[in-house]
Amino acid sequence: MINCKIESNQGLNYIDHLEIKNSLLIHTDLAFEYVSDMDVQLNCKIDSIKNPISGKIEVPEVDTLIMDSSKIDPEKKEIICPKVHEKLMHSDNNQKPKD
Repeated sequence: MINCKIESNQGLNYIDHLEIKNSLLIHTDLAFEYVSDMDVQLNCKIDSIKNPISGKIEVPEVDTLIMDSSKIDPEKKEIICPKVHEKLMHSDNNQKPKD
């Protein structure tokens, strides 16, 4: 997706090989959960990013970044974001950790 405007509640999750360039992702929370091999460049703030698996995300601002190492390997992704308001190292208590 290039030059797009996307609005989604908990969208863009459980995807393999996701590419988004020069786009807006508005009113979106818990984005990119379990997305692998991504190359994402956004031009607006995201409400929250949760447990992406691998790849690169470039975004100017995110309210909440959730990186639960019991579910994903935080070293397998690159997140370029100058403004992260809150960083959480755990996610839902009702989900089981990866084996």
